[in-house]
Amino acid sequence: MVKSVEDVALMGIRQDMVQAIWEKAKPHLEQALEHSDDEFKIDDVLQFLLDRAMQLWVLYDIATHDVVMAGCTEIVVHPNKKICRVVLMGGLSMDLWQAQTPVFEDWAREQGCVQMETLARKGLARKLNKFDYKQIYQVCRKDI
Repeated sequence: MVKSVEDVALMGIRQDMVQAIWEKAKPHLEQALEHSDDEFKIDDVLQFLLDRAMQLWVLYDIATHDVVMAGCTEIVVHPNKKICRVVLMGGLSMDLWQAQTPVFEDWAREQGCVQMETLARKGLARKLNKFDYKQIYQVCRKDI
């Protein structure tokens, strides 16, 4: 049973391993999609992952190896900068996920990104403030 951030680890899933872990990640992503505005369905997310348009991340329980959260990122290339956008996050606890933000940020820097971004509901936007994210519209962005 996950009780603290020390009980979990964040892992980026290679594109060739997405299908192998999909059934464990899918329920968490579907949970996240319940809070979306129907931009896409779960099958669209899988296709984006397989096409490498998005990247799959899972937070797993170190003791049981169960997937307790899942999320997706995408690299957005603008004329003047690259941004790593967190598109979906669903699962156990946002506090567990937020403790892992340095992993995302390090990976994003390696990809040439200069900012992290997420489209957030107001409650999540408030939580992200303590991690130096700034609310821009309902978009929260952080220089990395």
